[in-house]
Amino acid sequence: MRILIFGAGSTGCYIGAQCLSAGLSVDFLCREGAQKELQANEGIEITDYLGNVSKAPLPRMHTTLSNHRYDLCLVTLKCHHLSNATLELEKLLEEGCELHFMQNGLYAYHNIPALKETRLCQSGITPFNVVSLGQGRFHQGTEGVLQLQQTIKSRQLHRQLHNAGLEIELSEDIKPIVFGKLLLNLNNAINAISNRTLKEQLENRNLRKVLAAAMREYLNVCSHLEQEIEITSPVPPHYLPNILELPTWLFRIVAKKMLTIDPQARSSMWEDIQEGKKTEIDFLNGKVVQLAKEAGIPCPVNEQIVTLIKQLELGEPVTESSLSLM
Repeated sequence: MRILIFGAGSTGCYIGAQCLSAGLSVDFLCREGAQKELQANEGIEITDYLGNVSKAPLPRMHTTLSNHRYDLCLVTLKCHHLSNATLELEKLLEEGCELHFMQNGLYAYHNIPALKETRLCQSGITPFNVVSLGQGRFHQGTEGVLQLQQTIKSRQLHRQLHNAGLEIELSEDIKPIVFGKLLLNLNNAINAISNRTLKEQLENRNLRKVLAAAMREYLNVCSHLEQEIEITSPVPPHYLPNILELPTWLFRIVAKKMLTIDPQARSSMWEDIQEGKKTEIDFLNGKVVQLAKEAGIPCPVNEQIVTLIKQLELGEPVTESSLSLM
């Protein structure tokens, strides 16, 4: 089985390194800068919040799509970069490669008609946070395992990773999980605006209340759409806002597992803002705003969050005091 990692950013390098460590045949399609960084480090070092450390060998790396044929491709590009990769993605489809899109948000690839209309395209979930530490090192700061739509090829990947002691989860219907991931991803922007670590932010009750309000707006939209939501938590999704609003001393007890994260972990959106990059806000809180408008449902908190992130993208100063409940 030959696998292509399309987009060797933090998440792509981390997942790719796991596949390489399992002995899988892996190619990276990446920018020249990423290629040089990994070559200089002579491999990919990955660590996690539990203290595990491992190093994977260098993959075969390409800056343009090679003539090789691939069985399965994990597309780890950011949502707003997909349209620029249309030709390469269509070529992979023509060759029978199965594409699993690992973006945040709801079905970003559906914006490209040729990708929406084929069963070779599936959504996947990366439920954990990965940050680049530089010099070919990548760190998983929160818990979780890769989740993919169950197909013949993803079952083969699951089997090979399992045999190497690594786990992914397969779902017969990943749509409720994709919608559930967005519920949790609504925090990415709040973390970026607060400029705190995830742990510090989640221990701040005022910021948790803003997150709870943003979640309620999204849950209201999903209820209107009659869309089921699943999250990897023993707590039903509709109870999560209530838990977030608990006094901090009680929240620390009730949500102990939620706070079992690396003390330095931050959201990928925070990382994008620090690097002066465009964020995925239009596909996260912005998507909630879009769906709410289509349904005629008010969505002031998510609208406010989108506005603040847009200001940060322009380099304008924003503080967490700018977040307020309406």
